[in-house]
Amino acid sequence: PSELDSMHLRDCGIAPRCLVVVRPPPLPPATPPPPEELLVGLPTGESFKLPWEKGATLGWLRHEVTRQTGLPVCDQGLFSSGEALVLPSSSGLLEQGLGPGQLVQVVARSTSANALWPVIDARVA
Repeated sequence: PSELDSMHLRDCGIAPRCLVVVRPPPLPPATPPPPEELLVGLPTGESFKLPWEKGATLGWLRHEVTRQTGLPVCDQGLFSSGEALVLPSSSGLLEQGLGPGQLVQVVARSTSANALWPVIDARVA
């Protein structure tokens, strides 16, 4: 309190040759870091999150998209930051320039695009 700022220590009951330990106030509890996830955007406007795995490959990502959406690997176009992800399925996501918190956009091709077109058309109309 500011009214104590001008007082002498002896006026506060502190004797000469006394050790005074001053500690800063405790810090608030640390907020946990956000989970490391990869965001996957779908052609229907929906999205889902996948846990970020450091050694994950493009093949793993394609498999997860198929598992969650039913979209066959051969009908998937994957993009990030406007660039197509086209290297071999064995290439790592880090090699593709992907990291936690980034968005991978899935584009449907071929017969899957035809099947999804009514949903996509209603969304963009």
